[in-house]
Amino acid sequence: MRQAMFLIKATTAWIVMVMAAIANGFFRESILNPYLGEKLSLPISGLTLSALVFAIAYKTVKYFQLDSIITCLILGSLWAFLTFLFEYGFGYYIQNMTIDEINQVFNIMSGNLFIFVIITALISPVVLAARKKGSKETPS
Repeated sequence: MRQAMFLIKATTAWIVMVMAAIANGFFRESILNPYLGEKLSLPISGLTLSALVFAIAYKTVKYFQLDSIITCLILGSLWAFLTFLFEYGFGYYIQNMTIDEINQVFNIMSGNLFIFVIITALISPVVLAARKKGSKETPS
């Protein structure tokens, strides 16, 4: 039962991350691109989405019992895995993109910083759990 609740909470938090990513993409395409151009808006969007993912993780980790580094890594790995799965599944099956085209989302040289979003999703539970543990040990 505990694992099922963990998966439900983790997936729910991840869905919020996906909604933030869609809103971020819409903002990039409709506001940033016309004013800044793709070359500048793409990295800004990647950094913004990384910040949004971290903020969502910050707001949701309190609902998890992150009692070990392994649990934190499982949560972050699940979020990263679901993100990869969504990116490739949506790109391939919905947008009819080739795998090579989808792989471009990880091309830092093109200004796409999506890999930082994946890294943020992966490590944010560890960072936030360590921060929480550190604040408990700090004398008041």
